[in-house]
Amino acid sequence: MSDALVWQVIRNNNAFLRTQRGIGKRFSTEKFNLKKVNSPKYSGLANKHALDVSAGAKGVVVSTKNE
Repeated sequence: MSDALVWQVIRNNNAFLRTQRGIGKRFSTEKFNLKKVNSPKYSGLANKHALDVSAGAKGVVVSTKNE
């Protein structure tokens, strides 16, 4: 499935969407979304190639998503 089609399906309805009072933006808590913004450019669910950086037991862990 193409990235654009996946984004059209999940952009308004997914379990990772968050909103805050007083801020017009919608945020996303999904993995592989480094900026935590709900947009097709940064979406970890809609992009085939994505990068995630997180804290590990011994330091920084960098994960890649390749489909």
